[in-house]
Amino acid sequence: GFAVTDAIGRLLLLSGATVLLSRLVTANDFGISAIILAIASAASLMVGAPFEDVLTQKKVLRRDLLRAVWGVGLLVSLAMVLASTMLGAILANVYSQPEIAVMLPVTVASIVFVGHGDLATARARRLHRFNLLAAVGLVSHLIAVPVAVFAAYQGAGAWSLILLRLVTVVVRSIWLQFSIGFPLLPQFSLRHLAEIRRYATVSMLDKLTDNLTYLMFNNVIALFFGLTALGYVN
Repeated sequence: GFAVTDAIGRLLLLSGATVLLSRLVTANDFGISAIILAIASAASLMVGAPFEDVLTQKKVLRRDLLRAVWGVGLLVSLAMVLASTMLGAILANVYSQPEIAVMLPVTVASIVFVGHGDLATARARRLHRFNLLAAVGLVSHLIAVPVAVFAAYQGAGAWSLILLRLVTVVVRSIWLQFSIGFPLLPQFSLRHLAEIRRYATVSMLDKLTDNLTYLMFNNVIALFFGLTALGYVN
């Protein structure tokens, strides 16, 4: 029941948001956000997503393993933010859009919340809190969509599209933390990760394959036909 409501509710919210935002935001801004969000999505897959399934399936889930995975996630997030700062400056020059230099690292910084949300989701799945996950998914969009539309109405442009993602992942992360808890004190220990390292690596590569294909597609469209054309495609 809750899962179906979540799926239908999010579909309706995002469809409605797309219609409204397409009238308030230019195609060029849609193109800018498509590039930035695709990069941030790829970066997020290297934080918590590779560990979600294996943590859910483990017979015994130790606290020190959760802390070790979270520690790796924080280090990867920091590395991705630093890399995105340099990449943002390059893309701003390539596409002649100075705002990309700021938008990209700010958006990539949200992968800390994405990673935490993925790890907390694994714990929620182990506790069979599926109704909670459905509610979190729906309510996070109920909050994010009006924020994004309001920002667009105020002339925020591409920032409004990015806000849709940022608010969604932040609300999801905070709600899951308060609902089920997660050890936020990181532990940097490769020894604890040894037992899940191979599965996590394969899972990450599998998820990245599809995402990088979409990222390459976006950049090819933008480079050959421009950001406005990419905005219409998206």
